[in-house]
Amino acid sequence: GAELILPAGFEQLSYFGRGPHGSYCDMRGATWLGEFSTTVSAHFHPHIRPQENLAHDETRWVALQNKEGETLYALSCAKPLSFNCAHFDAEQLTRIRHNHLLVPRKETVLNLDYRHNGIGSYSCGPKLPERYRFNEKEFRFTFRLLAAGKGEIDPYEEFGK
Repeated sequence: GAELILPAGFEQLSYFGRGPHGSYCDMRGATWLGEFSTTVSAHFHPHIRPQENLAHDETRWVALQNKEGETLYALSCAKPLSFNCAHFDAEQLTRIRHNHLLVPRKETVLNLDYRHNGIGSYSCGPKLPERYRFNEKEFRFTFRLLAAGKGEIDPYEEFGK
């Protein structure tokens, strides 16, 4: 995948994908395909031990907007993508041992991914079934980034171009 760091202020999050909860290939029973809106700050679950969370698979587009209406769109091309965004980067979530020690960045971290492994329950249950593992050695992953003012782009028209 790709990790993008957006300047401080890109707090409004909208997307068309599986939501409103985190959606992984093996755990998506409480999600549905639709358009969702929230804030980046609210789009994080404070697990006791910090970890990446609230990814959304089958995403067609995601938009991050600041108060001035400046918007960054990420649109999937050939195949829907998985995304996550927060005020934490992967290094922080790996290095910090307890959620109360996390210090949010002012910037917004947007992760665009080809796909994820399933979540599984190997820590307290069976091993993750093979069909939910990310084992591809080669894959094609394409997306487009578009910057625009508020309302200048219709992501539904742009999706798949």
